[in-house]
Amino acid sequence: MAAVVQTVLGPLEPSALGVVLPHEHVFFDLRARFSAPTGHNCGTGHEPVSLANVGRLRYAQRTNVDNLHLDDVETAIAEFEIFKGEGGGTIVDLSPASNGRSVQKLRKVSEATGVHVVAGTGYYVDEFLTDEVNTARVDALTEVLVRELSEGIDGTDVRAGIIGEVGCSWPLTDRERASLTASAIAQQQTGAAISIHPDRAAAAPAQIVAELRSAGADLSRVVMGHLDRTFGSVAEVLALAESGVYLEFDLFGQESSHIKYGEIELPSDMARLRMIAEVVRRGHGGKVLVSHDIALKHHLESYGGHGYAHLQRRVVPRMPEVGLNQDEIDLIVRDNPARLLTVTT
Repeated sequence: MAAVVQTVLGPLEPSALGVVLPHEHVFFDLRARFSAPTGHNCGTGHEPVSLANVGRLRYAQRTNVDNLHLDDVETAIAEFEIFKGEGGGTIVDLSPASNGRSVQKLRKVSEATGVHVVAGTGYYVDEFLTDEVNTARVDALTEVLVRELSEGIDGTDVRAGIIGEVGCSWPLTDRERASLTASAIAQQQTGAAISIHPDRAAAAPAQIVAELRSAGADLSRVVMGHLDRTFGSVAEVLALAESGVYLEFDLFGQESSHIKYGEIELPSDMARLRMIAEVVRRGHGGKVLVSHDIALKHHLESYGGHGYAHLQRRVVPRMPEVGLNQDEIDLIVRDNPARLLTVTT
């Protein structure tokens, strides 16, 4: 028996991961959400992302097809090299199969840069699900997840290292309930952690937790993502913490001036840190995760964005300002994600 983390290059000792970004996208496709731009000098929406339009795209993310698609290996290598240069070690790619996941490309990028990559498996939000994902096919859905975790993805020997991101709407659809049930059963069979994409409604995480609990999931190995655009108060985070799930603040680098997320004002990075520091002071530091959720071209440094190195460059150095000591910082950026990703084989 060995405790390992499954990467796209094979199993790895958890201690070798280094600094981990537990919720990112490397090759990702959201072009189905394209919305044609309107207004003077906004173009057709089919121009390449460039300095001429990236400023506008920060405020209108879906109005450019190119912005909604990450698919270039050389760009990914350049971005990973920046992350590595700032002390980064591992990136978890949570791109679902329905949205551009490519383990072959992930393997090339990891080989070229030395950055470890963990690939995910799972089903995204309902709008991206096929008719094959339904309540009558939970066994078949589970079989796919287990196969990708234990054998390989897309005919390769590259195994997934986590279930996710599992997409959820508000309220949950029947197909999303089937996806959650399959994820819980696959977790029981493989020991893999589950990473959840909840809807923006404040009540969504509790509904998802209830579904997973009823399906037999180990909640101590479940990540509830996007809390920084779902909850507006520490009290809500602390209430969720009682369930035992990991608490993920994964939109660092994105702020309300650029995008509106429902009823919640997307906080500044320092506001995120103040909330995290309070969660740590309340005894839940062992469940906090941080990341960026890079998903669009304008997020990348190559296109004028904050990139995968943002946390290491600009956020971690300011953690002591909110009272976090080095042990607590290491717990958040190294130890917690390593524990989450570790399975016994």
